Amino acid sequence: MKTSESYFRSESFKKEIELFKKNYLCGICRDKKRITEKK
Repeated sequence: MKTSESYFRSESFKKEIELFKKNYLCGICRDKKRITEKK
């Protein structure tokens, strides 16, 4: 990720954060399912 001030306030940054949240949270959900299946 780019970390400049101007980029930080831009639309593309917001989109990147949204995608990151979705991917990251999906990863957490995936891990929870995997853990519960093992028990």
